[in-house]
Amino acid sequence: MALINCPDCNKEVSENAQTCIGCGAPIAAKREAAQIQMIQETSKQLKAQSLISGILVIIGLVSVLAVSNANEDPVISKWMLVFGTGWFFVTRYRIWWHHK
Repeated sequence: MALINCPDCNKEVSENAQTCIGCGAPIAAKREAAQIQMIQETSKQLKAQSLISGILVIIGLVSVLAVSNANEDPVISKWMLVFGTGWFFVTRYRIWWHHK
C-alpha cells in the first residue's frame, strides 16, 4: 500500500482510498481519469512526411507496373519505390520514437 498526495489539499492518503481523509475530495476517480486519457502528440511535420512517402511509394509502384508493361527499364520508378518505402519506415519509426 503506497501513499499518494491528494490533488486538492496535498495531504498524503492511501492509493486505495476513495476520498481524501483531509478534504473529502474523490481520489480514485481522478486517478482513473488521469490514467485513461492518452493523447497521441505526433507533429504535423512527421504526419506530412508519412503522407508524402506513402504517395511516393504509390506513384513508384504504379510507375513500375506501367513501365514494365511497355518493356522498358524502370530505373527511376524502382528508385522512387525503394526510397519511398525506406522513407516511410523511417518516418513511422520516428513517430513511434517521439510518441508521448
